[in-house]
Amino acid sequence: MSTIEFNQKVLSFSDKLKYFAYSLTANTDDAKDLLQDTLAKALIHRDSFAEATNMHAWLYTIMRNIFINNYRRSVRARKVLDGNNDINHVHARQLGSPILPTAILNQKEIYAAIENLEEQF
Repeated sequence: MSTIEFNQKVLSFSDKLKYFAYSLTANTDDAKDLLQDTLAKALIHRDSFAEATNMHAWLYTIMRNIFINNYRRSVRARKVLDGNNDINHVHARQLGSPILPTAILNQKEIYAAIENLEEQF
């Protein structure tokens, strides 16, 4: 199969892949990014496709693997826990990073608002 034929065949599956990407991400922008990553990876790794195999399944496998890898990467990025056993307590900033002045002002405003609440609240 020539490069042009391969590219056309890959692109012919883009509508079906778009729906699959949306079913995985449930977000239009993320689905578009996933579709773009899938098509790019398929075109880059053209040599790993065996012509006697199902291209549709090959593309779905690429998309699923990209989605899983991205998901795992995002989970690892969100797991910035301190030594506390409370899993709901997550550091919002890295240790040693400076406290922004806007954060101090926001904190003062929050404390002032709490102090101004009526006794029943």
